[in-house]
Amino acid sequence: MKYVTTGLFAAIATVAAASAMAAVPAIENGGPIVMAKVPFEFTVGKTTLPAGTYDIQERDDATLLLRNRDTTQVTPIMIVTRLAARGSNEVGLVFDETDDKSYLSEVHITWGDGFYLGGAPGKHTHVTIKAEKKPK
Repeated sequence: MKYVTTGLFAAIATVAAASAMAAVPAIENGGPIVMAKVPFEFTVGKTTLPAGTYDIQERDDATLLLRNRDTTQVTPIMIVTRLAARGSNEVGLVFDETDDKSYLSEVHITWGDGFYLGGAPGKHTHVTIKAEKKPK
């Protein structure tokens, strides 16, 4: 009985892991991708991500995907609302800066809308990181 129970838990864990991986689609299978080098640790939603180079892609289901090029970790991020195009030709990320944290709050894409992702609670300043369209 002990072996049956252990085998059953292993099977359930395998199915759960496969389902979780399927829930985060590959970053290449969707809309345009931009790339940005973020030189500091930052928070988006409830997730803290390390400094690094990130690919960012809009998905059809009101989310953005961030892929860390060094670790290949893909983080889905819910879009709070769309922002109108700023009228500039710059692609960029806007971070809300507090005394001790950086929060990714906006992503702007030149060929379409911007995206508001939430941001820092309370008083903060803004830092913008330029991004570039990823070559195919």
